[in-house]
Amino acid sequence: MLTNNNIKVKKCGTVGRMGSFSFFFSHHMQTMEGGMIVCHDKDDYDFIRSLRAHGWCRDLPDDNNLYDKTGDPFKDSFTFITPGYSVRPLEMSGAIGSVQLKKCDKFIEERRNNAKYFVEKFSKLDNVIIQQEIGKSSWFGFSVILKDKLSGKRDEVIKKLTELGVETRPIIAGNFMKQPVIDYFTYIGRGTYDNADYLHDNGFFMGNDVTNLKENIDMVFNALQKIGGEE
Repeated sequence: MLTNNNIKVKKCGTVGRMGSFSFFFSHHMQTMEGGMIVCHDKDDYDFIRSLRAHGWCRDLPDDNNLYDKTGDPFKDSFTFITPGYSVRPLEMSGAIGSVQLKKCDKFIEERRNNAKYFVEKFSKLDNVIIQQEIGKSSWFGFSVILKDKLSGKRDEVIKKLTELGVETRPIIAGNFMKQPVIDYFTYIGRGTYDNADYLHDNGFFMGNDVTNLKENIDMVFNALQKIGGEE
């Protein structure tokens, strides 16, 4: 949920004209691969529906505003009206997703329970910054930024967590301006990004889950406490 002085309470994915959700297997609900685009406008829906299937018109309803179908399946099956991709969901993915959707509220509840414990625990550490909730989050994972005695020791921290069997990753991509692909985007300003640079060098991310992670959170807490000399 998003809420502040400028945005009324809305669910993520409904703020703009369109929203997107990923159903990768580590996410809130999963179909192994794939995702979903949501929109308010039927014309947008029809365009996306054509876009996901090669750009053809065969899947469009007869009352669409993109293209006047002839009614002849021979012609309409291979008439291409938009740029297109082949990203249609599989029947199996849909079946898995339908079952997952029924469990989604429970999944989110368990993620929030883990997050509550994570915040309570990690707020006791002096050498880390943890994410702050804005509105009401469903907590995809746990972001940590090292500071003070742990600043500059991310490699040591990640090595220890890896030894403990804890998977980690950068926070999204760190400072995206440092990614090689940025050379293709000449219209992006080349300014200074001090905070993003600090996150890039000292931040890491751990995934949440729909099972009780208290023991796992304790293990990570103890490791950071020991490395930071806070025991």
